[in-house]
Amino acid sequence: MKIDELIRELSKFDPDQEVMILDRFNGGGVPRKINIGPMSHIITHNEKLETDDCEDLVGQKIALIGYGCY
Repeated sequence: MKIDELIRELSKFDPDQEVMILDRFNGGGVPRKINIGPMSHIITHNEKLETDDCEDLVGQKIALIGYGCY
């Protein structure tokens, strides 16, 4: 994804919305191509339990981007 594409896609979201990136454990610190999103996602209670990054965001809509195969 090119920068202009990412800017164009993210401009569709509320500018006060959080942006989060799917990483799982397959990134390994190697550059990866964004091939998921950005898409709207609502943080769930289960996500709160899995990571401290989501504990204050349960029920909130975020812009979600990612890479790899999910």
